[in-house]
Amino acid sequence: MEKLNALIKENPYSDTAFLEYTELDDLSLLMPGLSALPNLKKLYLYGNKLTALPADMSALKMVETLDISNNPFEDVRSLFSHYCLSEVS
Repeated sequence: MEKLNALIKENPYSDTAFLEYTELDDLSLLMPGLSALPNLKKLYLYGNKLTALPADMSALKMVETLDISNNPFEDVRSLFSHYCLSEVS
C-alpha cells in the first residue's frame, strides 16, 4: 500500500505501477488507489500472495499489461474464463 501511495503522490499520471513483492494478498484493497491513476496501462503484481482477483476490476479498464505471475492462485484456469484472459506462452 505504501508503494502505491508514494506513486500516486509523486507521479499521479504514471502509466506503470510496480507492486511486486509487496506481500499483497487482497487486490480489492488497492482498487481505490489504482483508480486514482487514470493513465495506468501496466500493472506488475508478481511475487505477491494473491489467491484470487476481485470480481470488479473495472477501475483497471485502461490496463493493457497485468503481470500476476508467481502468486499462489487457487484456480488459475478460472481466471482465464472469468476474466476472458488468454494464456501467454
